[in-house]
Amino acid sequence: MPQDAVATANLDQDMAGGDDTDGLWLTPPQVAAILHVSVETVRRLAREGQLPHIKLGGSLRFKRSTIENLDQLPNL
Repeated sequence: MPQDAVATANLDQDMAGGDDTDGLWLTPPQVAAILHVSVETVRRLAREGQLPHIKLGGSLRFKRSTIENLDQLPNL
């Protein structure tokens, strides 16, 4: 299987079920709580490309490790 297909399969497996019991992916409200900003700020930063994210059926998801390892907040 090609490497990008493996990555896609792993992502699909990570997102399957939608309940994310291991906490790998965060919702905008969860990210807002961690960063101590509003949900709208999280969405704006994602829209502007300042917070790495994926879209799943129109919903934003953020990788927990990426958010927790931010050295500093993006420009607010």
